[in-house]
Amino acid sequence: MCILQPSNGARRAGRRAGVLGRSMLGQHRREAHCRSLGRGGIESRNWSEIINDESGMRPIHYLGNKTRYLAEISSAVESVASPGKVAVDLFSGSGVVARSLAQERPVLASDVQHYSAILSSALCKSRHQDMLYAAPIISKATDWLGSLGNELTDLLKYEDDALASVSQNPDAYADYVEKGIIASGDLKTSAYSRLLSRAASVLEAAGGTVSRYYGGAYFSFRQALEIDALSAAIKYERSSPGGDTFLAALLGSASDSVGTVGNHFAQPMRLRDRVGVLKMAAIQRSVANRTASAFNLFEKKLSQYNDLTPTAYECTTAVGDYRDILSALKRNTSVIYADPPYTRDHYSRFYHVLETIALGDDPGVASAPGSSSPSRGLYRKERHQSPFSIRSQASKAFEDLFSLARQKEAAIVLSYSPQGQGTKARPNTRLISIDELVQIAKVHFAKVDVMRIEKSVHSKFNATRFNGVAAPQAEVMISASL
Repeated sequence: MCILQPSNGARRAGRRAGVLGRSMLGQHRREAHCRSLGRGGIESRNWSEIINDESGMRPIHYLGNKTRYLAEISSAVESVASPGKVAVDLFSGSGVVARSLAQERPVLASDVQHYSAILSSALCKSRHQDMLYAAPIISKATDWLGSLGNELTDLLKYEDDALASVSQNPDAYADYVEKGIIASGDLKTSAYSRLLSRAASVLEAAGGTVSRYYGGAYFSFRQALEIDALSAAIKYERSSPGGDTFLAALLGSASDSVGTVGNHFAQPMRLRDRVGVLKMAAIQRSVANRTASAFNLFEKKLSQYNDLTPTAYECTTAVGDYRDILSALKRNTSVIYADPPYTRDHYSRFYHVLETIALGDDPGVASAPGSSSPSRGLYRKERHQSPFSIRSQASKAFEDLFSLARQKEAAIVLSYSPQGQGTKARPNTRLISIDELVQIAKVHFAKVDVMRIEKSVHSKFNATRFNGVAAPQAEVMISASL
């Protein structure tokens, strides 16, 4: 077993100043990069420089984000496939690994979720003129809001009053949040319910899916309307070269503004405990999230994409089940980087709202188990269930992964996390052990190595009863080659 120490660059979270194209420093770096590529060679960059380049950019808040481990992942990939050889980022998630690998080799970034392809495309194909579209997009979005007329004015005033008076009347604010879910269908005869009922019909006619399903639950109504407005405006630009970047910026703004702990979409924040006592810290966080402007966050995120340089090599994207992606691979693929789910928690549960924004569809809301009421998380009626997160299917899922990679004569670098000490609610934190994974890999590959990354720590869930004690090493990589 070899030990990979995180680089100093991976530990730092430095910020990048200014927007590329507005600063002389950014212009100088861009020109130097172009001169290097123009000579027919690939710019030589060490991994700490690449990570510093990425340190100020987080596409979305993502569980298990690998930004801290980019140097270690890239080193492991390079140990089984020399630079310039094609790599596949099989579960690309937020796209940060695909962008890092594409500095040294062509990359296919694939995932079963559509939002992932949007993020990977935007990260790898950044274009410095995209910021010029911000004002026209927001102008179109403002026009969309204007087309709604005055039907939502009273609802927005009700919301503004609840936010403004939260310190004097936190109970009323909690009621506004907890009872303000249009998608619940439980709209009684209170004045607030009548406002919600009126909004429901207006939003359905206008195609305001985010506002109708998630406004009041994950976002303020004003934020949700701005997200819907931006989504409508971006549709006019989706076929343009920067279309993915605009949508990625919208996904990022939704992720930054959502009013939950961890900024994911597993379920809306509870502002009262089980006996009805107000949770003042949760209320304070909720207010802070709900007062952020989605328009402003969109512009900020778009400027961050604008500040990125394109990757040295091409990065293409694909959406599909990992088995279909592997089966369709060409023989020139040298290495597959795989970061599958570790637990029984399906990623589609945490990012279903982003998937809806990415698809621009009307998914409906799934019912709670054994009930006709909407699920607490307001999940899509149809969302992906990963075999890696189902105990009875996990072993076969990994068997298929290694078998299909071997058929394509491609090496594998697999990120995984060892079994930690569980809890009463969840005694087994992993569905398959490292030893079992190694044995599966050895069936198909001649050389299998296990590498651990020291001092790695994973994001945790909100519910303490699900958070087992961290394992001595929270991240390992299994390298399997022919």
